[in-house]
Amino acid sequence: MLITQDKLSLFTRNWEVPDAKANVFLVHGFVEHSGRYGELADFFNKKECNVYSYDHRGHGKSEGERAYISKFKLLADDMELWMNSVYDENTPSFIFAHSLGALVCSYYLLLKKPVLKNMKGIMYTAPGLMVSKDLAPLLQKLAPIIGSLVPRMTTIGLDGEFISKDPKIVEAYRADPLVYHKKSHARTGWEIMKAMKYVQQKASDFAYPLFLGHGTVDKLAELEGSKLFYKNISSQDKTMKIYEGLYHELINEPEKEIVYKDLAAWLDPRL
Repeated sequence: MLITQDKLSLFTRNWEVPDAKANVFLVHGFVEHSGRYGELADFFNKKECNVYSYDHRGHGKSEGERAYISKFKLLADDMELWMNSVYDENTPSFIFAHSLGALVCSYYLLLKKPVLKNMKGIMYTAPGLMVSKDLAPLLQKLAPIIGSLVPRMTTIGLDGEFISKDPKIVEAYRADPLVYHKKSHARTGWEIMKAMKYVQQKASDFAYPLFLGHGTVDKLAELEGSKLFYKNISSQDKTMKIYEGLYHELINEPEKEIVYKDLAAWLDPRL
């Protein structure tokens, strides 16, 4: 457990192996939690990597108003607190972040500019880096007004139907009591939108080695946002994989072995 500056308790989770070659720091997505990543952690463990994770404030087993973001910077502050508590500069390290987790990670790296010695690379799947094309321009214009005046007004929810084509994954997601299943709040949406804009504006400051994967049928994170970010970052070592027909959670799709194979091909030479 970690205690934030505003006295919230953050739940942490570790999957460790003896004589690890590297550490992987895992950052989960919106309304879910770190406990959903056991299979991915096992993949990294078999690569002789320790895996460290935590639940965002208001998510999973961490304290805080459920899935409510009053200020996006607080999520970056939390990630900084967590990274400072587990980071070992003497060990090769990687970050794996999914969806909102990739936005939090990018915001943290670009705003805080942490000195992460021995950071060998970043892995993003379905990063949330652009407002959905399905969100009407009028709603986007109203977002700052609604988000400020009626911050807890409920707007839209995250439909588990769109996370994976695998019905068992969807069923487990919908039955998971640690997943937030209600509609999100106006302030949350506005804070996420502002963070997306900030990250895209500062993308050229991002210079870490990057693996980025995104599905073409992702209805929860905009593929164009990934393409724009990838184009504008200054990383000399960068790889983008676009997966035809895959939904939002690439590592939970029926075709996940393709994704794991690509992750291994990128990871192995850097270990």
